[in-house]
Amino acid sequence: MEYCFFKQGISPSWMDAANTAGGAIFIELPRLYRPLHLNKLMREVLYTLLGNQLPPPIDSTITGVAVNNMRVCVWIDNCKKERVRALAVHLEGKLSANHLTHLKFFPHQDVRGDQKQRGGGGLNSSRGSLRWGEWPTA
Repeated sequence: MEYCFFKQGISPSWMDAANTAGGAIFIELPRLYRPLHLNKLMREVLYTLLGNQLPPPIDSTITGVAVNNMRVCVWIDNCKKERVRALAVHLEGKLSANHLTHLKFFPHQDVRGDQKQRGGGGLNSSRGSLRWGEWPTA
């Protein structure tokens, strides 16, 4: 089951004009902790975003949040390293389960490339996680 919370007029798709140049920060928990902590993690992320607890210009970067039974994904409108890093650092500071969470960043352009190569949806899980030097410099 998946829940999506996006700004008005933005659809939960990388094809939406507001998401095309962006990506998603995936916040994951180890499998053992998911049943106990995933709902709490989802609430903390949503409260942070909906409660205007992010400083500008980070707050305007976020287009939406998607939640499924494995992770919380924060979607952003661009892949600028400074904004992604600032958002990741801020989210890590807000999450009470910080020692359990693992953050990864996936630009939507990589997802589109994977789908063209493999002919289907999904993400290539072999990509790196929040290693600044490997991020796009756009």
